[in-house]
Amino acid sequence: MKLLFCGIASDDKRFQRILNSAQVVPFAQQKLERLMIRGLAQLPNRADIEILSILPVQRFPKYPCSVIRKEHGEIEHIPVRYLGFVNLPVLKQITTFFTFMKSVYSWAKKYPKEQKVVLLYGTNPLQTIPLLLLRSICKIKLASYVSEVDSFRLVDTSNLAARMKRKLYVSASAKATNALDAYIFVSEYMNEQINHWRKPYMVAEGMVDQCAPYALAEKKKEILYAGSLNQRYGIDKLVKAFIKMNRPPYKLVIYGNGDYVPQLQKIAESNKMIEYRGTAENSIIMQAEREAELLVNPRPSEELFTRYSFPSKTFEYMLSGTPCLITRLPGIPDAYFRYCYTFGAETVDAMASTMAAVLDTPAEERQLLAQQAYSYVLQNKNNLCQMKRIWEFLEEGAK
Repeated sequence: MKLLFCGIASDDKRFQRILNSAQVVPFAQQKLERLMIRGLAQLPNRADIEILSILPVQRFPKYPCSVIRKEHGEIEHIPVRYLGFVNLPVLKQITTFFTFMKSVYSWAKKYPKEQKVVLLYGTNPLQTIPLLLLRSICKIKLASYVSEVDSFRLVDTSNLAARMKRKLYVSASAKATNALDAYIFVSEYMNEQINHWRKPYMVAEGMVDQCAPYALAEKKKEILYAGSLNQRYGIDKLVKAFIKMNRPPYKLVIYGNGDYVPQLQKIAESNKMIEYRGTAENSIIMQAEREAELLVNPRPSEELFTRYSFPSKTFEYMLSGTPCLITRLPGIPDAYFRYCYTFGAETVDAMASTMAAVLDTPAEERQLLAQQAYSYVLQNKNNLCQMKRIWEFLEEGAK
């Protein structure tokens, strides 16, 4: 089987260049794609894999180049072709569509007799539609790693043009996605929402780096949350619960960005036990996670979108060596809850009581649970074993 992996992954040098100039960077997708590629690179079939990447740059002038030129390189010793396109409004979408189609066609024609699979990250119509047009001509199978359902994605719809664009995107994405040949979902519930034609599918919630060290750090009196600060993710309840708990000298430390930030900044100005640190590089956040006493994720379990997602932050928390306290989201399999503390009721009062109870648990007991969490994800969800599963699934479907 020949595999073409399509996404936004880039080598460290290019990604740093994007970080230095762009205002919005898809950290989570970049991190997961690099883990996937690192896992693929360790398979015995590495020579059968190539990467096609669309660099995640904002349109000119937010990103200083109006034309992104085609380039070749390597990621984890796997050859990668960086797509060229005109980085201007409308022209970006048009040129991406056709250069993507041309690149996939060129790849497929190199292997006229072999089984060929294209693995997409996500369901972007600018990629799925050209692939569907090429599927019969090039005799390729199409699969997608689906980390979220487009209709539940939180995006700006503050004006009529944005709402119309959003509606068109979701409609095109749903129709194209439904025509793919196979799916890798992060939640079992995604199958009922997306896979209407009952195509082959598997579930892989995500993955962690198999080389991630277990690094203990000196603990600070901090409860930490790192992630989206959009209000629908329950961050306001967490802040209110922490204030109600009233447990000095503990601080609530928060990293991230979202619509709750202006309100959070006002609260932090008047309450010195709440510290908002904005956004930061992942390495800085991971060190802060190791130093905290407790990591929390208050995402409300009653929200419908939580059935169709698996918070990637769960893996990062469980790898940190710090105990975590999370809500029992329906998209998270029960096995994970054996290694985390969980909120029962999700009212402000109940969340305050739960946090206090966890902090009152002996430190040795909390640390043992954190160590078990680390061992569980490292042994069962590392990128090599997950990509082996995905390769075998795709290989079977390619026959």
